[in-house]
Amino acid sequence: MMKIWPCGNCTPLAKKELFWLGPFGLATWLSGITFIDRLNHEKAKGTIVKLSERINKEHVILIISLK
Repeated sequence: MMKIWPCGNCTPLAKKELFWLGPFGLATWLSGITFIDRLNHEKAKGTIVKLSERINKEHVILIISLK
């Protein structure tokens, strides 16, 4: 699904709280956005490690929104 983004094969990084916003959360999950749990430091580190492995293996571009 992320092939439709203008920069090609990419994955945005979003905070996990966005997942619980009803239909918007479901749509973001289905589109392949990577969620990070900012409240749990160990889970956040694990997510970043898995994401870095995916970036190196699949040549994925990471998009991080600062706002």
